[in-house]
Amino acid sequence: MIADHSSHPAADAVEKVADTFPVDGLWMDKSGNLYLSDLQQNAVVRRSPDGKMQTMVTDQRLRWPDTFTEGPDGFIYITASHINEAPRFNHGKDARTQPYTVFRFHP
Repeated sequence: MIADHSSHPAADAVEKVADTFPVDGLWMDKSGNLYLSDLQQNAVVRRSPDGKMQTMVTDQRLRWPDTFTEGPDGFIYITASHINEAPRFNHGKDARTQPYTVFRFHP
């Protein structure tokens, strides 16, 4: 059950930013761009400060893209966690393969 916090003062501070697809990881850069992991498309989507959504990269190796960070080299680094290949999503069968991978792309 989700608690109703509508009477809590902080509830007024919550603001909807975007309608999205299933997302697991996100990152905001210094320019205010929000990067979202698109689990269904093995992709990274960027939402610009003006609200425009743009697919930055799609790659089948980005299985369940997850955690982001930005490096001092200007690249965005992202993990491929393969959570969708875990037994709970595959009728009890573990379909994950190693190695797990960290990818990078230049925005």
